[in-house]
Amino acid sequence: MLSYGCRVPEDARISALREAYERFNRGDIEGALEFLDPDVEWPDLINDRTIRGRDAVRDYWRVSLSLIVPVVTPNEFFLRDDDVVVLASQRITSLHGGQEVEVASKVVHEYTFRDGRIVKMVLLNPADSADSDPAE
Repeated sequence: MLSYGCRVPEDARISALREAYERFNRGDIEGALEFLDPDVEWPDLINDRTIRGRDAVRDYWRVSLSLIVPVVTPNEFFLRDDDVVVLASQRITSLHGGQEVEVASKVVHEYTFRDGRIVKMVLLNPADSADSDPAE
């Protein structure tokens, strides 16, 4: 069973994450990239690999956003060691067969920070803890 860590009050990392999600959801890619370390590690879900660097993340986001319109809303924040885990609601809109399709889901992101910037993001599987209280 996956434990997310303990719920935490707002701190600088959480404020940065809230702002990064907000900018990303507005389509302000350059603004969202400001929160990433130049050598950030990021999951490339399209190609099932990890990419490195702001330029690679920018390119990945541009390709992704040409295929889908995601809106990711952070709901809860937890600390796991020095990382911040975010439980979020995600709504993805895309076109399939000429029809607009919207899919809603829950996602869990884990962020590692260094010097106030995100150096790594990992997508966790929310099903690993479907029956657990993330605060435990």
